[in-house]
Amino acid sequence: MRYIKQIDNILAKTETAVIILVLSVMVLLAFGQVILRNFFGSGIFWADIFLRQMVLWVGFLGASLAVREKKHISIDILPLVLPKSWKIPIRAFTDFAAGVISGFLAYAAWNFIKFEMESDATLLLNI
Repeated sequence: MRYIKQIDNILAKTETAVIILVLSVMVLLAFGQVILRNFFGSGIFWADIFLRQMVLWVGFLGASLAVREKKHISIDILPLVLPKSWKIPIRAFTDFAAGVISGFLAYAAWNFIKFEMESDATLLLNI
């Protein structure tokens, strides 16, 4: 169990570092776009699409950290109304339901990626 907690801590630190890096790149790129557009009349043509993608990744990583810290959005009326002995089963059910929903979303995301790959669409930088 100790090794799993160590791995979890390493992953959390890595996610935090990636979020900091991505947010820094986002701020610099957005600021650069503003400067280029206002003073030079043009910007980096792929920057807006890249910034949108980065917002999504920050959201995903932030949600992952929020779940780890148990600070995610939740509806907690049942644990307040029901006896305390029901707290663990309710928590287990909600965690299981969140896992199932995440699985469905991952499956839908995979199908979307496959669809995009088949369409030969270009995101940015010929990717």
